[in-house]
Amino acid sequence: MRIAFTLVLLFTTWAPCALAQGPDVIVGSLNGINSYGNVGDIYAYAVGTTSCNIGDETLSWIASTNEHPVIGQSLYRLMDGRLEHIGQSWLKHGFTALTGSLCDPCSGPGGSILSPGCSDPYGAGLNGSQGGLGMKSEVNATTGYFPYPPSNPPWSGSVARRVQVHADDLDPALNPGALYYAEGHYIAADDAASGHGPNNVSYRPVNIADDSNYTASFPGPTVRELPAIFAWADVDPEVTLEEVNVPGDGRYIVAYKVTENPGGGSWRYEYAVHNINSHLSAQAFNIPIPDAVSLAGVGFHDVDYHSGEPYSLTDWDFDHSGGVASWATETFATNADANALRWGTLYNFWFDANTEPEPAVATISMFRNTGPASASVAILAPAGATGLAFPTDLTCNELNHDVTLNWTNQDSYDEVRVLRDGALLATLPTGSETYVDEDLLVGGPYFYQVRGVIGPDVSSPAICSTSVIGLPSPENMACSETGGDVMLTWTNPFTYTELTLSRDGLVLATMPGTTTSYADLGLDNGFYDYAITGTDGVNTSAPSECTLLVIGGPTSGSVLLYAPTAGSGGDGLEASLIANGINVVTVTSMSGITPAAFDASFIALGIFPNNHVLTTSEGSDFADYVEAGGKVFFEGGDTFAYDGPTDLHSVDGISGLSDGSADLFSIDGEDSGAGMEFTSYTDLDYTGENNWIDHLAANLPNAGIIWGNASNADNIGVYKSAGVNGPVIGCSYQFEGLGSQTDRDEVMAIYLAAFEVGVTSDPEFIRGEINGDGSIDIGDPTYLLNSLFVTGAPAPACADSADVNDDGGVDIGDAVYALSHQFTSGPVPPSPFPNCGVDSTADALECDDAAACP
Repeated sequence: MRIAFTLVLLFTTWAPCALAQGPDVIVGSLNGINSYGNVGDIYAYAVGTTSCNIGDETLSWIASTNEHPVIGQSLYRLMDGRLEHIGQSWLKHGFTALTGSLCDPCSGPGGSILSPGCSDPYGAGLNGSQGGLGMKSEVNATTGYFPYPPSNPPWSGSVARRVQVHADDLDPALNPGALYYAEGHYIAADDAASGHGPNNVSYRPVNIADDSNYTASFPGPTVRELPAIFAWADVDPEVTLEEVNVPGDGRYIVAYKVTENPGGGSWRYEYAVHNINSHLSAQAFNIPIPDAVSLAGVGFHDVDYHSGEPYSLTDWDFDHSGGVASWATETFATNADANALRWGTLYNFWFDANTEPEPAVATISMFRNTGPASASVAILAPAGATGLAFPTDLTCNELNHDVTLNWTNQDSYDEVRVLRDGALLATLPTGSETYVDEDLLVGGPYFYQVRGVIGPDVSSPAICSTSVIGLPSPENMACSETGGDVMLTWTNPFTYTELTLSRDGLVLATMPGTTTSYADLGLDNGFYDYAITGTDGVNTSAPSECTLLVIGGPTSGSVLLYAPTAGSGGDGLEASLIANGINVVTVTSMSGITPAAFDASFIALGIFPNNHVLTTSEGSDFADYVEAGGKVFFEGGDTFAYDGPTDLHSVDGISGLSDGSADLFSIDGEDSGAGMEFTSYTDLDYTGENNWIDHLAANLPNAGIIWGNASNADNIGVYKSAGVNGPVIGCSYQFEGLGSQTDRDEVMAIYLAAFEVGVTSDPEFIRGEINGDGSIDIGDPTYLLNSLFVTGAPAPACADSADVNDDGGVDIGDAVYALSHQFTSGPVPPSPFPNCGVDSTADALECDDAAACP
């Protein structure tokens, strides 16, 4: 059951109330959540927060100083009766405040202050903007102090600094029935000075989708002024919460739950400790448990720091002696960067015990020695064991459906009783210290007890538990690649009758059960997922898996798509590349990637705030690629005029004239004069990101404008044809926002034709020879008009030959052009004319059959 203060807080959170004394910032709402995909097994998120000042004085919000709030974000999972902290972010530094009225009527200006009653939204994109995030380790949450500017070590990739969560904590198949919660947390010095630090945390339920990005969304409202640990008590009435206030420091919330295990005779004890804003931090969690009590299944869970935070990730050590069970990390004197329970984090502690619960007092030992050494909290803990001494050192180990129990007798028992889930399995003779429970079904956990008997006296149980996982999986699965050949290796912990290897879900090979390697040869560039399972003829193991990016294979047949930031527009580029039959290798980091291994490179840098700044090393690698004849398409709203230039910008033929604004709503195609033109594409709707779209100009003789902003004279796309260096296409808008999907696929076909990617050879035809009879006469425009306006009339077999005016399309204008040439001395059709040849202008038209040409 929940303690009384919890009920009061939950009620008053939603009720209108008078403004608190002094500045008091809270999280009024979690206003959105972005999913940024993954790097390896790490998935990244950002949580939007709207702050409210529910105090009666202004809250400082001054950019470029340390007089502004910092914002933390976290993700939690509740599953199998345990709430765990599974992901945390760096801190967003506030820079200006607005004047919304989310919580109360706003009563003043914004900018460098958040006035009483006012609210200020920071969207998920802003809170996830990696360049604006600073370390948690630099912030004293008790006082709100932090140095400014924050440290800014190098970073790269889509997951850096954001809320990072392991795939195993998100995969629905591994987390059946799990509930998820997001949390936002504000820290501000003047709020802390007014004594309002503990109410600066709010949480909101989250749905995790079963898709490739484990996309997150909000199914319910924000619960204000309470950390996510309260969600555990909301869902489970058996959870008790206790508030721990450390004098001169901060607040902890301790949650606990005790349940009897199936079959009786043992109890599961669950504890969670959430440090809200204690700078002293916790070094140990100590529970009074007599040494005579048998403990099993002892566990600990913490949350990872990342992206350069200095703290250790080492799990806390466990010890049960002297009447105390204790989990502890190193002391501050030993290691100032030890894995202490620091502010804004929640750690879990659990075990099974063979005695029922009774009231007890646990202690939290402080990490820093600048305040109280410890704090006490009322909990339930195992009662002392009495009577006949029970067996000790009980272990239960499962292998291939059998569980082996081993223990040490503490007396000369007349007999030893073994129970599973409360039912008697065996009565063993005196001196017995082992037992095998055979042929169990996959599942569990199974709870075991071993009791000693002397005459009428039966000891308390020694306890242990285990699950049956069936056949063990192959271990140490590894993949490596050389020149397009993949070598897979593994070890076998069991003598299988057969092994099955799959690639991308399809069976690749079946092998004898003793096999430990396999060579998969001649692969194209791309990502490949391998899985291997073993069987004993009846049971099949779970798979061991590895994923590999092949980049050393043949250089033809694939293109690289570098999309380092979620929302950068990479999805739109990928869709149109695939629609044009291209094998696309999409990466979020260039680490270990060689552009020269691909036919062409496409780079999606994004539009603010979902943008990535091309690094010096990335720019150098792509510039080397272009200088060696490589082909590059890249787009980004700020990369040409606002971001610092790289070597790539010196060879792209593009000048960034100025940093634009949000005025791009439609796009016109232009003729570059360099072999690529889009004049038939006029006033295309633009629906992509629309912030700070750079204005461009061509700066080389073989470069020209291909796209313009239809609202003004600004140019937003440039094509540089191949010359001394390879060809480059650069755009300051998002490709995925250009017109319709059909428009984008056609434009991509022209880009690919210019890059000579996916094109084996250009067909020969005669422009204007439309009906396939080998001559040019009135029959050709007549054939075209019939195909355009007579239902059921056949279309030209060679669309390129029907494009008489060479504008990239086939319409009535081509028939008029042909008639004008034949009967009114109109202009001669562009080449190839009057003889067979290839199209000198890139377009999306095809020529399936030109009967008059070889």
